[in-house]
Amino acid sequence: MKSVLIRSLCLEIVDGYVALDEEHQQRNIIAWRPTLVEILDGFVSFSDADVHLARICTNILVCKTS
Repeated sequence: MKSVLIRSLCLEIVDGYVALDEEHQQRNIIAWRPTLVEILDGFVSFSDADVHLARICTNILVCKTS
């Protein structure tokens, strides 16, 4: 149960990071980047990492093309 909550929280953090405006929120992007890297490194270690990484990549593409 804990791992499900942690994964959900991490995915919310990634979604929030991706939604940051590059022009107006540079300081936030720089501040959150190390956290995002740790989250992505953690997802790679999961046995179902490809499922989570696919969702993250899809969210990034949707946010950046909107």
